[in-house]
Order: sequence, then structure tokens, then C-alpha cells
Amino acid sequence: MATPAKSVTDRRVFDAVGAFLTKHRLDPSPGNYLLAYRAIVSADEPLAREIEDVTRDGVRLSQDDADRLFVKFGLQRPQPDDHDRAYAEETALVEEARSQIERFARVVQATREGNAAYGRELNHTADRLSRMTGAESIEGLLRLTTAMIDRARLAEERLEQAVGEAETLRRKLASATEEAHSDALTGLANRRAFQERHALLSESKVPMCLALCDVDRFKTINDTHGHAVGDRVLKAVGRILTDACGKHLVARYGGEEFAILFSGVQMRNAVAMVETAQAELAARHFKVRNTDVAIGVLTFSAGMVEAASGESGDSLIQRADALLYRAKQSGRDRIEVQGEGSGAIANDA
Repeated sequence: MATPAKSVTDRRVFDAVGAFLTKHRLDPSPGNYLLAYRAIVSADEPLAREIEDVTRDGVRLSQDDADRLFVKFGLQRPQPDDHDRAYAEETALVEEARSQIERFARVVQATREGNAAYGRELNHTADRLSRMTGAESIEGLLRLTTAMIDRARLAEERLEQAVGEAETLRRKLASATEEAHSDALTGLANRRAFQERHALLSESKVPMCLALCDVDRFKTINDTHGHAVGDRVLKAVGRILTDACGKHLVARYGGEEFAILFSGVQMRNAVAMVETAQAELAARHFKVRNTDVAIGVLTFSAGMVEAASGESGDSLIQRADALLYRAKQSGRDRIEVQGEGSGAIANDA
């Protein structure tokens, strides 16, 4: 039985871990909880000191940073979280594709060796035929013709097998590529797809705007109605953002955060699309399917910035995240746009 003093200490640690995850907007997964716990209870360890260095000047710890620290300091996750499962699935697809490549290579090698052996045999038989006369030469020619037909059939079978292996490999590689760039829950682009699209647009010098959106009070939805309802909300928000933003990339960036990468449009047009999504979400009446209990009005906040020439994706996200944080602190259901003064847009719906 825990003593009162220990209970107080445990509660303080628990609260501190929760505050750490909230501050850095990390999912409350077992892995992230362990990272926060180690950083809090062992403040003098190298892990805690490195976290302090990474987050200096108000920079928040990203999930990529957290994952890197896990590897660097040899931490073991207590149980698989979403990131672990995604990584395991991707690794399995890569291994399956590698096995398929090896099978394809074996078929090709067997075909090559068979053709080489057949060529040697054909040359040997032709040499023998050149020294034969009369009936013996006719019989030799018949044997050679029969062997050629058999070899041709074997080559066709191996070619058909190779084509089948190549097509299977193509499908698996296409599937692996798609899954590696898609969010399993919402079907939207994931963080990797966002980063690659940003790099491509940046290299092509295409003007970009970024909206970083976060579902308001999402933790309350999960705690009150359960994670299944929370998942439905995330899917619905993803669909609404996609419909409102048309051809522009909508990605689930992590947890309840969505990143929208606008290309070739002015900021005011990008803001209008995000406002449309806000209004559409607020107009929906969400209910829990099994109980018909109303979830209430759903809203999201956003921070929006224009990309500077050559700006990195991380820098762009950090600037948008600072504005998103301001929107949250200013009452939520708002869009904070790059620039001083009149940058805040509140939704009065």
C-alpha cells in the first residue's frame, strides 16, 4: 500500500508528465510517456539535458525528435504505439518486397544459366551433326529439333514465371509506397508525404502557404466519448479539410494536427478555404452512434504562414505552430495569420 507521501509524489510526477506531453503536443502514447517520465525524474541525466538543448528558446519537441532520442539513448517502449506499428508494417512490406526481388533474381539467373547450357549443348550437337552422314545425320537432326522444342517450352515457362514475379513485385512496391505515404486512420497524406511535397515545391520555387490546424478540445472528446469516437472525428475533419481545400495537400501531421500545404495561391485565398472548412465543421451535428448522445459543436484552430524562399519544412511548421499556439491561447476556433496586429480571424458562427 502506497504511503500518503509517496502518493503525493506519484501524482506530481503524473501531472508533470501530462504537462510535458501537452506542452510539446506529443501523443499520450506509452513511448512518449516513458520519454517524459525519464526526463522529469532524472533531470541530471544526458537525456534530460539533450531535451533541454533541443527545446531551448521555446521550441517544442517534435515526434521525430522524440523518436531520435529513443534510439540514441536505447529506451525500450513498454508496448507498441501507433508509430511503432506503422514502422513495423513498413519494415514488413520492405522485407516482403526484398524476398520478391530475390525470387525474381533466381528465376532470371536460372533462365540465364539454362540458356547458356543450351547454347553449349547446341554447339556440341551441331559439331557432331557436321560429322554425321546419311540416316545417322537425320536421326541426330530429329533429336536436336526435339531438344530445341523442349528448351523453347522451358524458356516460355520460365519467362511466364519471371513476368508473374515482376508483376507481383510491382504491385507490392506500389502498395508499400502508398502505405508509406498515407495515414492509416484517415487515409490522408502523412508527415513523410508532406515533407516530400514541400521539398519538391521548394525545389521548383513554387510559392507556398501553410495552415497548421488542431482540433479544439480533442482530449476531452476522447476522454468523454472514447477513442473510437475520437477517430471518427479525425476522419470527419480530414474529409472536410480535403473538400474545402481542393487540389492542395492535406496531411495528418500527428495526433489531432493537420497540415495543409497550399501551392500557387495567395494567402487570402488560402485563408478563405480554411474558413470554409471551419464553417462546415461547425455546422455538422456529431453524435455517438451507439447512444445518440450529442458530441457538441466541433471546432479547430489554425496558424497560417507564407513560406520564405528556400525555407525548410521544419522552420515553416515551427512558425505556423507558434501562431496556432496563439490561436489556442486566444480562445480557440480562430485562425492566426502571419503578420502583426490584424492577423487574427475569429469564427463567430
